[in-house]
Amino acid sequence: RWLAFSIPEYEVAKHPDVVIPIIDQLVAAGFTVAIDNFGSDSSLLTQLKAIPAQIIEFDSAFIRSLPGNTADAEIINYSIAMLHDLGKTVIAKEIETEQQLEFLKTSGCDVIQGHILSRPLPAKEAKELIENLPDFAWYLKQ
Repeated sequence: RWLAFSIPEYEVAKHPDVVIPIIDQLVAAGFTVAIDNFGSDSSLLTQLKAIPAQIIEFDSAFIRSLPGNTADAEIINYSIAMLHDLGKTVIAKEIETEQQLEFLKTSGCDVIQGHILSRPLPAKEAKELIENLPDFAWYLKQ
């Protein structure tokens, strides 16, 4: 549960005959698989329901302009709903502002990553942060 294999969307879209069987094997072996940078290659969208990856990570290009960019906001809202219908967990990366956090919370995003939680830290400080960090997955559900 602490390890997820993250595969860029463009790799899945570029080599589906090679990558999807590898994802199948990883999932069958009990590993978690994430599709990273979702939205960077729209050709994968049609295949998404057949790919057994459990986690989808949004391409940060969609996140940067939130919540002000209406088109990106609509894409995120629609995508989160669709991905949840497919049983996927949704991660938004590079969250830097309270406005982005609130938008994603309202949109139903499952997990966030980014500088709003912390800047990169040395190992000792990172350990202390992790031990004291609030559960943002819980926060997003409230």
